[in-house]
Parts: sequence; C-alpha cells; structure tokens
Amino acid sequence: MGGSNNRLQLKKTTRITTYDHHTEQSDTILSTNTGFALSRTDKNGIERYTQYDKVGRITLDMVSPGNKPYEAVMKNEYTVTEGGPGYTITTADFQGLQTRHHTDGLGRICRVERQDDSVGALGPFRVIQERKYNGLGQCVVVNSIDWLKEGDKSIEHRNERRLEYDDWDCLCRMTDSSGTVILAKTNPVSMTHVEGIQGEGQTKTEFNDFGAVSRKVFLKSDGNAYKKVDYTYDGLGRLVEETNNPKNTTTYQLDGFGRLVETTYPTGRKISIQYAAHSMSVLPVSTKIGDYTMGTQSFDGSSRITSLTLGTNTTRMTYNGNEPSPATVRTAQGDKLEMSYDPALNYAVTSVKSKDELESYHYDRRSSALLALRGSSVAEVREYLPSGLLAKEKTQIDRKKQFSTQSTYSMAGKLRTYTDVHGQKLEIQYDQFGRPKQVMQGDSRTTFAYDKSNRLSERCCFDDVKKQSLKMNLKYDEFGREIGRIIYTGNALLYQLTQDFNNMNLLTNRILQSGKDELLREESFEYDQQCRLIDYKYRGAQPMMDEAGQKISRQQFSFDKYDNLERIVNTFEDRSQNTRSYFYNPENPTQLIKITNTHKKYATEVALAYNRNGCLVRDERGRKLNYDAKGRLSMVSDAKDKVLSQYYYDASGKLVCQKAGLLNTYLHYRGNSLVAITSGDQKISFLSDGKTCWGQITTKKIGSSQIRLWATDSHQSILAWFDTRKSNSIKQQQYMPYGYGTSDSVGFNGQWKDPITGWYHLGNGCRVYNPVLMRFHSPDQRSPFLPGEINPYAYCLNDPVNHVNLTGHSGIFGTDDSGRINSFLSQPLGPLQVTFKEGPHLNGLGGQPPWTSQVASFDSINGVPGLQGFMTHGDDSGRLLGWRNTVQNGATVEGFWEDTAKNVAQDTILPTVRYNIDHQAGFSPQQVGKPIYLFSCNGADPIPLAGSIWL
Repeated sequence: MGGSNNRLQLKKTTRITTYDHHTEQSDTILSTNTGFALSRTDKNGIERYTQYDKVGRITLDMVSPGNKPYEAVMKNEYTVTEGGPGYTITTADFQGLQTRHHTDGLGRICRVERQDDSVGALGPFRVIQERKYNGLGQCVVVNSIDWLKEGDKSIEHRNERRLEYDDWDCLCRMTDSSGTVILAKTNPVSMTHVEGIQGEGQTKTEFNDFGAVSRKVFLKSDGNAYKKVDYTYDGLGRLVEETNNPKNTTTYQLDGFGRLVETTYPTGRKISIQYAAHSMSVLPVSTKIGDYTMGTQSFDGSSRITSLTLGTNTTRMTYNGNEPSPATVRTAQGDKLEMSYDPALNYAVTSVKSKDELESYHYDRRSSALLALRGSSVAEVREYLPSGLLAKEKTQIDRKKQFSTQSTYSMAGKLRTYTDVHGQKLEIQYDQFGRPKQVMQGDSRTTFAYDKSNRLSERCCFDDVKKQSLKMNLKYDEFGREIGRIIYTGNALLYQLTQDFNNMNLLTNRILQSGKDELLREESFEYDQQCRLIDYKYRGAQPMMDEAGQKISRQQFSFDKYDNLERIVNTFEDRSQNTRSYFYNPENPTQLIKITNTHKKYATEVALAYNRNGCLVRDERGRKLNYDAKGRLSMVSDAKDKVLSQYYYDASGKLVCQKAGLLNTYLHYRGNSLVAITSGDQKISFLSDGKTCWGQITTKKIGSSQIRLWATDSHQSILAWFDTRKSNSIKQQQYMPYGYGTSDSVGFNGQWKDPITGWYHLGNGCRVYNPVLMRFHSPDQRSPFLPGEINPYAYCLNDPVNHVNLTGHSGIFGTDDSGRINSFLSQPLGPLQVTFKEGPHLNGLGGQPPWTSQVASFDSINGVPGLQGFMTHGDDSGRLLGWRNTVQNGATVEGFWEDTAKNVAQDTILPTVRYNIDHQAGFSPQQVGKPIYLFSCNGADPIPLAGSIWL
C-alpha cells in the first residue's frame, strides 16, 4: 500500500466512548518509514487512501477505494520543467478536469493553467493565473485571467494586481488594472496600521502589547477622526468590552474555556448562555434573558442535538448509529419526518418522508453533485459541466408543466448566457477587468459603469425597440456608503434620492425629490442604543399610507426586553393618533397573541392564534393558515373556510407554485434567485444579472410583449416603474419602514409579494414575513442560540431600514447594487461583528467541488471597516483540509493536508500574509448553522493566492 517504500505500516485506532455509551472509531494507517498517512477510515466507515512518491509528494488521493460506484480519484503528477528551473504539478480531479501549477526554482507558483470545459467537454489548457516575484521573494504582480467564448474563439480577459511592500516587508500598496489603489501603512514600533482606498476614508488600527486590536479609528479623507471604537481584553487576551462611543458599551463575560456566557448590552439587557456539561465545545443548552429561558437544547455524547425547545414547543430528534444528521424529527405538533442518508457522500440526504409526501434525491456518486430531486408535485433533473457548474436544468410540475433552462460560463465561472424557462436568453458581457459591462435580454439592454473604487456608479436600461431608457447614477461618501442616487428617463431627470448616515453607519435621513425639485418624500430615522428603529417621521407629496388607508406622518416604536414590539404610536396627517399595543403569550413571551388599537379606523382588538409548532394559524384579518409537516405555509383560507390560496414546494424547499382559484402561478429560480414567473398565459422574465433586478419582460400567448423598467433604492425596493410603451405614465411605489406599501408583484427589498395575501415568502418560501404585523409568522428555531438574536419572530433585529432579510432565517445582510455584501451591514458572530466586502465565493486552484468550502472575505470586525481577513467553514473538531507546498527533506512537497484551522489557513494564504494571520474565533453549527473559523490578516491582502481551503 502506497508503494515499496511504505511496506512497513502502523495502524492507529482511535475509539471514543461518550457519556451516553455511544462509540465512535476511526483508523489511520501510517508508513513507519515516512510517518505519512496511507489510509484513513473515518467514524462512518469511509476510507480515504493516499499514495506518495519517493520524495513524499502525494500522487494519488482516493475516496472509497474499491467501492466502484463511489470511488473518486484525484491524481497528481510532478514533472521537471523542460529547459528551465522549477517543476510542474498536474492535478486531475474526480471528473478528470486537469490543472497545472508551474513553479520556479524556489518552488513558488508562477503560472496556473486549467482545462477549459466551458463548452461541456474537457478542452485545451489555458492560463488562469500568473505571478511575478522580486529579488526578496515577495509576490509583486498577480495576473488573474479569465477566458470568455466569443463565437468559435476564446477571448482573454486579464486583471492585473500590483503589490508593493515597505521596509518592514509589509504590503503597503495594491493597485489593480482598473486603477483602484489600496494603501496601507504599518508601523511595528508604534503598533499601528492604517489602511484604505486612496483618496477616501482610512482606518487606523492600534494594537496592544499582545498584538490584539485595542482601538480602531475611522479617518476621513482629510485625516481627521470620524469615529473611534475601543476594545478591552482580560488577562488571557480575550475580548471583554467594546465601546463604540462613550454611551455605547457592550461587555462580554467568558468561561474558563473561552466561551461566551454573558453579554451585557448598552441598554443594560443581559443575555446569558449555558453550555453542555459533558463537553468543552460550544454547545449551548440554554439562552436566558434575566430569569426567563428563551430556548433550550440537549445534546448527546456526539454533540448532536436531541431536543430543541422554544417556549412550550419542543422538537425531538433521533439518530441512527454515527449518522451526524437525525433519522427522525418529531415536531411539537406531532408531525414526523424520516430521513435517510448516503454515508459514502458525507451523509447527503437521499430521502425525506412525511405525512404529506416522499422526497428523494439522487447524486453523482463521485462528485456529490445533486443530479435529480423529486417530490409529490415537482421533479427536477440537472446536468453539470466537468467543473461542477450547472449547465442544464429540467423541471416538471404536476406531471404536466415542463420547463427547462440552460447556462454557459466563462472559465472563471462567471455566467455568460442563460436561457430561462420562457426561452428568454440573457447574455452578459464583461469588461477587461471582469466586471459586467452589458447585459442583453430580449429587446432590453443594460449597461454598467464603475467608479475609481470599483463600485457601481451608473446603470442604464434600454428598450431598443421602443427607444426608451432609464438611467441611474450612484454617489458614495468617503466610507463607501451610498449617499445619492439620480434617476433619469431618457434625458429627463426623474428623481434625486439623497441619504445621510450617523457614525454608527445607520441611515438617519432620506429625501426623494422629483426632477422639478418637488419634495416627494422626506424621511428621518432615530435609533436606540441597540440600533433598533424607535422613531420614524415622514412628509412629502407622496402620501405614506398604512393598511387602513391612513396617511402616516410619524411612527414611534417601543420594545420590551425580548425584542418584541411593545407599542407603536402612529401620528397621521390630520394630527390624529392611533396607539397600537401588543400583547404576548405569558408562556412564550415572543409569541404575539393580541393587538389593541385606540383609533376608530382600526379594530379595537385583534386576536391571533398559533399551532403547537408556534406557527400563526389565524392572522390579523381572521384568515386561517395551514402548514405542512416541515412548517411551511400550505394553504390560506378566509374566516368562512373558503380557500384563498394553496402553496407547493419542490424537494429543495423552494416555493414553486401558488394556486388561487383557477389561476396557477409558477415561480422559477436560477440558484436561489427568482428569475421568472408563469401566471396563466402571462410569462414574466425578470431583467437581472442574478444578483440585482431592474425590470421585467412580460409575454402573452399571442406573442405581444412589454418591458417594465424599475427605479430602485439601495435595498432593491422599487420606487417607481414605467411601461416602455407608455413612458409618460410613471407608477410610484412607497413603503413604510417595515415594508407595507402599494407595491406590485415585486416590491420591498426586491422580493416577490404574494398577490393574494400581501405577504413575503422570504428564502423562496422558507418563512412568511407579514409587513402588517411586522414579524414572521413562524419562529426560527436557531434564533435564540445565535448571538444577539433572541427573538425567533423578529424581523431584521427591529431595524428594517439598514438591514434586509432575504433568506427567511435569522442573520442579516445588506447588498449594494453591485451585488456585493454591503460593507456597512454586519453579521453577528459571538462577540464579533463581521462585515463582508464580498459575497461567499468558491476559492481554489483546481478546486474539487465536493470538498471546496465557501470562503468569504470580510473587511470589518466589531463594526469597523478596514481590518481585512477571511472566514471559512471547517469540521466540528476545528480542522480543515487544505492544499499547500512545503519543503521536506530538501524536496518540495505539494498536496493535500489536514491540520487545525489556523495552521491550514496560515499555509494557504499569500506568503506575505501568513504571518499576519490572527485566529479571531471559531463558531459551532449550533451558533451559526455550520462550523466557521474566522481569521484576520492585519495589514495584508487577505485574498488567498497561494493555496486553497477545503472541507
């Protein structure tokens, strides 16, 4: 096994017996000559076999050897470069797709080539990356190269990044091809680091004697301080206090294992967490506010959740053997879900059985790619390119309706063309820097322009047949926040939108003016110390109307300690008021059960009801709601039991059909984005690049089509739209802070609005959000165990102005019009606030789809932009699998290796960065949904260039 030099072997067996008498065993076979692992069998019985050459380099990595349907082989071939120094590593992944890494005489990667599979077959090798080094061994030029098909030719798009270093060997200047310059100044004597985009705001980071961040100072472009954030640590170097301003201090208390046990917020509210007694891992068993327990969990000896209780509702899980996921789930309502898995595919789910239906899933047994999924009413079949990108998708609904889509990509995986279910073809053209330049779809065409900081600065949408257009110009402040948006129809000015922010990056004022300087809307926002919206004021020519048709001029919000809305005082244009009071279930204090009003236009008292799962079954209008076994909305009836609407989902959980009377409405997705709708004889295709939407094409059976162009705000809420056939008729839309408004089928935050109920099915049907009640209909069971999010029904932490929720789950993000994660909206992770400058992306040098983890770069910790770094997913034991090149016994070894998250991270980052990496935190699935490891790269470029991280 492993070659003649590995004949002598040592078998290492690790057997763990948990407190509840559960046994797990894993085996490792080691070479006694080299110490290398030749074979590893995990606790689930899955074997992984590795071969090495005589100098210790991996030549073959095989998963499930001998099990032919599942046997997946990755091969490495090492050859000396002909006629020059260095060598070439050729890697063939499970699908046969090959990648070449060319090194110089010092073993540094200089060029990367990969086979082009953009036409569906393994094609010629093309260069995808080039690097240059200076005499000190520093990487000074990185060229990222993409290849796009133009007819029969492949066109090269090259994006160059130049790196400069100071005398301390720290990166001090980075310039990319588009002209964006990022400056950094590191002073190891004063222990400070200043970084930012040239000509814009900078961030100064101060470090204490132990290398931890002690202060962050936001500097304006003129060098003056804009904001300070101070951090205090205990004697073990753990963060215990964070002060954003003199009146906004949050403190953290940790136990002896470094786990967060109590958080005290600026308002004085305390949240405490208790952990499982049998483990040092982060396994929270209860979350409390004061003396009240918001939620409890129990774990078995393998750290698997066996029960979950919110209020009086308990869900129980059972497991088979070592399976990491439950075999059965029994809800508080009494519904039972039965799941089966494929151990050879890392326990990918193969079927889910409930009282409603049986869902099945079929995978490629080598790559784990999902090939087919089937439910009671929807069946899907998928085809992939060798790189793992989705090429074709076919869907059948009710065994009658059939839909198909097709996609093509660049070599780097950027979408080039997409043909939707209606036959509308989307084509995206990119500029030389890899940014979308033009999108063509049907008779529409959309162009994009960018500023010096690579932010979207202009978007112009055309109807080339009707000769109509809508243009939007964007303006940002020195910290990258959008402060202005100017919208034109043709050459005529339509709107001017301006925004102001405070130093907590919260929106304080928003003004919308017409092209004739008429004040259409003026909105102001005030927040409490927990950044919850507490006061909203409105005036303007466009009336802001609530569900009763009353014109709102002011809303004042107050909250209880559980983050419930306690009272809303609405002031109307006629100066009358309505005080709306909210009452909650004493046994489940986040469950709204009654609303009272003082104004005659509203019902004096509204009673709400829930089922045992905590899902709303009677809403504010007396409508009755039914749910399936998975807790998804299945039917809505009126108070007299007349069916108003029924809902159907595919096996991936997406809402795919709404039946209302005789009208069936089908929803179609690309990935997780809604891209088309079929409703009766109407076929709607959204004008979109997959990240943002700017209009729609509607086609009827008779062949006629119309184009609507949308004017949107920074959260994609539609402000106005017009039909290009009637460009003088502008339809305006406005929204109250929590999303109620006079919107069309797509409205608040760019989400589809249910035409029957007015609700939003967020997460493509995951949970229903009600903008009248200003909360979700059903609880998010993860919520009490996510730091800072203790209310399972609350929407966006009660700040719907600055945050958006697109997934239906707790955890909030915001996106700008470039589709990137907005760097001023953050995700809470324990005592850290992490803000992302890019969305999650796959990172790899010839990555293997089933192993590649999502890596998301971030540029802020604790609310302060500028500190760069990255986060990645690992396993529960804190380990990652990575790819690296090291020197062993005088020879360079390239291949996979497994170690702690920090060690793998340090060896898979640009060499000038690796020694600046600081492991900020690790989070368990119980905290954030999946294991996450978070690192900062102080004073360095965090983008992984020298390697990759795999699960």
